[in-house]
Amino acid sequence: MRHLFVAASCAAIFGLVSPVSADEKAEASGTLKLGDKSYKLQNSVAFDVTRGNKKRLVVLLSEKPADMAKLKKSLKAKGNDDDYFLFEPHLKLIFDEKGALFQVVIFADGANINEIQSDNFKATVAVKDGVASGKGNQVKPDKFFGKEFTFEVAFDAKMIKPE
Repeated sequence: MRHLFVAASCAAIFGLVSPVSADEKAEASGTLKLGDKSYKLQNSVAFDVTRGNKKRLVVLLSEKPADMAKLKKSLKAKGNDDDYFLFEPHLKLIFDEKGALFQVVIFADGANINEIQSDNFKATVAVKDGVASGKGNQVKPDKFFGKEFTFEVAFDAKMIKPE
């Protein structure tokens, strides 16, 4: 099933992120490409969410660090990140309770691409000692409103908990 959404960019809130603390910093490397733009995804964080009665593991990879205080606040309030949106280029890899890739969410250049259970995306994750490690990629480029997109990433993302 494929869901595509376009999110309006709000330039006024771009760049309003708080730095990640040293204990939350995690390693990530990879690239997200949309049209003629490339984004280096060098920040990562991982967290558990609940949607309905389903548990999910989310790995958020981004160009700029996530606002950890706002993300943790959303996780505490609702058990998910519904009240948090990073208005910077990012990729979310969302895994089901068995560790299989369930959903991919891409935000860049005003586009919000949401792919559910697509064979065009591959990713693995393993959680050990509070770190979600893995990699993910797009098997073949796809198009969104005429712009080709693709990604390839590797990560060691610190698992965070609500405060």
